[in-house]
Amino acid sequence: RPSSPPSRASFHRSTRCPRPRALPHPEALFRRAGVPATFVGHPALDDVAIGGEPPGTAAERAAEAAAFRREVGLSPCAQVLCLLPGSRAQEVRAMLPLLLRGAESLAERRRRGEALSSRWAGLARGAADTHVRDTSTTCLGARPTGPIELVVPAAPGMRGEVDRIVLETLAARGTAGGGARCSVVGSGSRRAAFGAADVAIAACGTINLELAAAGVPQVAVYSTSWLTGFVIRRLLRPVLRHASLPNILAGRTLLTELLFEDCTPCRIAEEADFLLARPSLARAEAAQIRQLVLPSLR
Repeated sequence: RPSSPPSRASFHRSTRCPRPRALPHPEALFRRAGVPATFVGHPALDDVAIGGEPPGTAAERAAEAAAFRREVGLSPCAQVLCLLPGSRAQEVRAMLPLLLRGAESLAERRRRGEALSSRWAGLARGAADTHVRDTSTTCLGARPTGPIELVVPAAPGMRGEVDRIVLETLAARGTAGGGARCSVVGSGSRRAAFGAADVAIAACGTINLELAAAGVPQVAVYSTSWLTGFVIRRLLRPVLRHASLPNILAGRTLLTELLFEDCTPCRIAEEADFLLARPSLARAEAAQIRQLVLPSLR
């Protein structure tokens, strides 16, 4: 099938049937090319009720998250990082070890009781125009002392590969027995994992919209080869300033992106630490991002 929107438009024009679109922007593009197209809403909203909230009451969602933690064996006092490396095999093989190393780095800092980096203290995010300020001492200075545990929802057909990468990566770091506990779950448990997570680290893709719709604090990440990164920066960055769909839809920075050379275990640990150390601020920001993104998906 043709890969670019104009060539796909030419390919589909003769079919004379409407094309449902999952994002609003391509609708006008296809219509200008003479192809009937209708924006039908994004699948990320499948678990969002008509009123804009996830199904069930807040208490029911909290109970579901607690039940998932018990089922998976997560500690009640742990802060949970949800790692989402993508759905394609090549993507998972490239991104998951990077995410695991970043999470392990953060867990090790937590075990050593290291103080929050002074350069973050009292700072707001770069996108100050869209982020909620919380100047309470708890948000800006207090540091959680509980353990960090990891949950990795495997994409369909990728459970065995994800299990293998987790074991090999943690064993290579010498942390398979004493590092952050990591639980791999099936794709059917992804929504429950979202509810149980304090923060998600996710490869750029549709998953960023799903997390935004679910109100989960997140960091968007992506790493690729030096050559691919060079081409993307030279050809796309002048016209496309963002890589994650929430930022693209909003036309501005709503959530942090760590791309290419910035996507390192150290930076991943640092950004996750920033959110985990300020849970009320992180949740307030995620709620605001959710309200900004949802209208674009309907």
